[in-house]
Amino acid sequence: MKKLILILLAIVLVSCSNDKSSQDPHADHGHGEEENTDQPHDDNALEIDKKVFDSMNIVFDSLTKRNLNEAVYATGHLRLPPSNEATVTAMVGANIKDIKVIEGDKVAKGQTLVVMHHPNLIELQTNFIELASELEYLETEFERQKKLFEMDANSGKSFQKVKSEYLSKKARYNGEKKKLQMLSINIENVLKGEITESIAIKSPIPGYVTNVAIRSGQYINPNDEILSIVNNDHIHADLMIFEKDAMKVKKGQQVRFTSEFIPDKELNAVIYSVGKVFEENPKAVHIHAEIKDNKDGLIPGIYIKGTILIDSTKVTALPETALVRDGKDFYAFVYEGKDEGHVQLRKVKVIAGLIKDGWVEVKSILSNEKVMKIAQTQAYFLQAEMDKGSVGHSH
Repeated sequence: MKKLILILLAIVLVSCSNDKSSQDPHADHGHGEEENTDQPHDDNALEIDKKVFDSMNIVFDSLTKRNLNEAVYATGHLRLPPSNEATVTAMVGANIKDIKVIEGDKVAKGQTLVVMHHPNLIELQTNFIELASELEYLETEFERQKKLFEMDANSGKSFQKVKSEYLSKKARYNGEKKKLQMLSINIENVLKGEITESIAIKSPIPGYVTNVAIRSGQYINPNDEILSIVNNDHIHADLMIFEKDAMKVKKGQQVRFTSEFIPDKELNAVIYSVGKVFEENPKAVHIHAEIKDNKDGLIPGIYIKGTILIDSTKVTALPETALVRDGKDFYAFVYEGKDEGHVQLRKVKVIAGLIKDGWVEVKSILSNEKVMKIAQTQAYFLQAEMDKGSVGHSH
């Protein structure tokens, strides 16, 4: 009887144990799976839906070598050398008879700009004829007295007096002759008695007429400005370099510059002169650069912004579109693989150097991959996907 009771008790205990097992769905799970659910999340992994990824048209490539230039930035104006600008004056008081040019006209060196006339011009020529006649007489007398003096036939005092008069008259003659030549009056014709009432004011340089400051009939004093001429053939970039950059700039360096006067166009120049004296306000030095591109249409005085290329170095680089910035740190996205529905990427830190012309020097990149496929574009869109929490796990 006791044996029967013990057997029945054992059956009841086994039955209760089976009921508890069937009620607990986690009874058969090991502790190892519970530990997997507690693994830390990988903040740098990005698993993005393949359709979303394909719509981004992301380009992948490895690190490339680029020439990056250190640069100095400057501002300034287009200028002309002093020899390429001319102010035309009358050199003698006279009235304007005829104006042959207008502002903007292209003129050659020696071309007639203005015709002037005045009684003073006639007087200048008649005075010159009288001087020429007097000089001829004194020259003859001087030669005669000289011979007599050499023969001891007259006193030295008489000879010295004639000599003094002769040399004085000759100096006046030469001065008046130069004056007439400067006025473009033909000396030989004047000595023949052919006197002109008009003179032509001619262009001292080739170029373009600017600032015509006269009108017909106007009386012009000898030093009054008639008009100006500029020759833009040697127009150049005049830039101001601040003290902190002055030692970096030297002759022969390349310059790129732009201006609102010529939008959407970058011109090239080469430095041919660096100033040796600092301007006081601001503390800067002038540099002059010869323009290598077509200069047609460029006008002196135009404000320009320039970039001086200091040094060119070939470095490992990525385009700026491949990087996202977080404070002072840069990051890129490296391709890690894909499956049927997702693409796996990893965000890696990049140690950056020089940034220029849309490229960033890569000094090092923190990745375990030896051969990397780096997203060259859309880095900020990938960051946005990561920020949205589009990190997934395959099940």
